Amino acid sequence: MAAVLPDETGDGWWLLAVFSLFALTWLIQHLVQSPQPRPDKRVSQERWKWALSSVTKTREVPVDPGVRTTAAMIACTEIQAFVVLTSFALGVVSGMLVQPEAPWASFLGAPIGMALVSAFRLRRSLTYPTVLHAPARTDGQQPQRQ
Repeated sequence: MAAVLPDETGDGWWLLAVFSLFALTWLIQHLVQSPQPRPDKRVSQERWKWALSSVTKTREVPVDPGVRTTAAMIACTEIQAFVVLTSFALGVVSGMLVQPEAPWASFLGAPIGMALVSAFRLRRSLTYPTVLHAPARTDGQQPQRQ
């Protein structure tokens, strides 16, 4: 913890600010997060990954409730990760504007890189809940796939 606190010269407040910013971002996300179901341990990673990747093409969700729930939980987690990482990166950029002499740029690479990786998963993560909660089709059948 001493490495995070400012030294005798008064330098080092920027490091404490970065850690505080990350903690505040995580805390806000945790407080506003809706309750989520737990992933089904019986569902393999291949099955829920297939469900997430195929939903953008087929517009169908799996029939198996365990796969459907686990894929939905993962999709929500990926959306939340994108929001937290983007807000943290914006907070670091704001810190660069407020105090440009502090070495903020050294903390900017990781959140931007992780937010970009998360952005590539965002399309499927946003599509899955939309298809999952879509109203029933006019022929009376719910779009589902095994």
